[in-house]
Amino acid sequence: MAININYVIVIQFALILVTAEKHPTFSRNFGRSHVDDTVTNTPLLRISQMYPTMKPINLPDGALSLDQNEGEATKILDNPYYIKLSSKQTGGQFTMMDGIVLPGEGPAMHVHHFENEAFYVLEGEIQFIINNRTVLASKGTCVYAPRGVVHTFRNINGTNARPARLQFWFSPAGIENYFEQVSRVLNQKPPNFDLAIQIAKEWGIDIIGPPNWSIGS
Repeated sequence: MAININYVIVIQFALILVTAEKHPTFSRNFGRSHVDDTVTNTPLLRISQMYPTMKPINLPDGALSLDQNEGEATKILDNPYYIKLSSKQTGGQFTMMDGIVLPGEGPAMHVHHFENEAFYVLEGEIQFIINNRTVLASKGTCVYAPRGVVHTFRNINGTNARPARLQFWFSPAGIENYFEQVSRVLNQKPPNFDLAIQIAKEWGIDIIGPPNWSIGS
């Protein structure tokens, strides 16, 4: 079986993230927050039916092989994300996701208090803000944001340009549950941004506000 070179290249990032979390007092509540009860009647919008015949290949001893468009899929504000490796699959060590970032789009400035996060650019050009410094990242670039570091990113291509693709690595694992919750309220018409901010806070994520892309590099 052919091995996806992207996973070979970036598996070292998972090891870095996991090593950073060898913390005897560090813990994480992976249960449902009380916010989840307020959105349980909202349909969870998914795009997994785009590839109904594609199935992950389970290998011996818990190993797993997934192609580019495989994985549990969700969609947040028209940007599709694939959960490649979840907490269940990695024993809580890390979560790996693959996302499409549409031209000009990206999240608000925010900070994770529970997770370390690493980004690996697969396609396109991404501009990051990491603690008030900008980083321009093209294909093959890795950017690391430890927990407690304010950051954001955007696809810097123009409105007629191609989407960009990012891999996301989070350690410890479990943030995929946050994305499932927040997708329910952001995919409403209109999106419920106030509730999305509340859900983020429940998961130890503070939304700071709109990015200032004019800050120094």
